[in-house]
Amino acid sequence: MVALHMPITYLGRLLQIVCLVFALLPGTALGKERNLPSLEGDWILIGYHMNNGKRFIEVPVNEPAPGDKPERWRFRKDGTFLHLMDEKLGFSGNYSIVPMDIPLQQASTLREGNSFLVVTTDVVVTIPGMAERKVEYFHGIQKDDRIVLFYLGNSTNPNNPPTQGHTFRKSWKGGWTW
Repeated sequence: MVALHMPITYLGRLLQIVCLVFALLPGTALGKERNLPSLEGDWILIGYHMNNGKRFIEVPVNEPAPGDKPERWRFRKDGTFLHLMDEKLGFSGNYSIVPMDIPLQQASTLREGNSFLVVTTDVVVTIPGMAERKVEYFHGIQKDDRIVLFYLGNSTNPNNPPTQGHTFRKSWKGGWTW
């Protein structure tokens, strides 16, 4: 039994690596055209996509009261970003977008959306004493003026897949406005 378990574990891990390599290949390498989304601009939190045990459901947030600062992202043309969680916690660094098919259950959050992987590097945290993060990943899906981002951590294949995604709407007024 032990002798059989080792090759199966090895083959399973090899299959994961092969799938990741194919997911990271440009879509044209697989015979299909891929359109990478343009995330440039400001994105404001409007809801969450939460796994209720069967599927992801959308849970909206209330419009912020005057003075409230909802979670938001600013993706810049030069490949840098700001991610502000609230008035005390924020992140900044570099980002890139890689074509990637995300798990079907997550992809169902925005049907017929364009899936991708956001790779953030050299991530600085605004809280003193917190270490710089070399790399972090987010599964993403975009449709029209909305994106859903699922935080993966420092691996594209986390042990525990995310059970919640944050839904953002592109700011049509510019800046951090709702």
